Amino acid sequence: MKRAYLFILASFVWLIGGGIAISAFLDPKDESSLSDILMWSLLIGFSILFLIGTALWSRAKGYHPILGVILGWVGPLGLLILVFLPDKTRA
Repeated sequence: MKRAYLFILASFVWLIGGGIAISAFLDPKDESSLSDILMWSLLIGFSILFLIGTALWSRAKGYHPILGVILGWVGPLGLLILVFLPDKTRA
């Protein structure tokens, strides 16, 4: 379960930290393709890390990892559902 939390935390650190770094080093008025590529890489990296985290969390609770991926795509509502799902491993 700790790995799932770490992946979810890492996804938000990746997104926020990368966004701050890009805005600090690149001029937002400059319409270069570099900033577009970096922003897309931030979003894709966030999505991958976040979905891995929700899949690991779902598996740690005794459910199939695909359920975690589906709930991860739902967003904050999916995280709330994942929090309140009963833990099958303790039964």
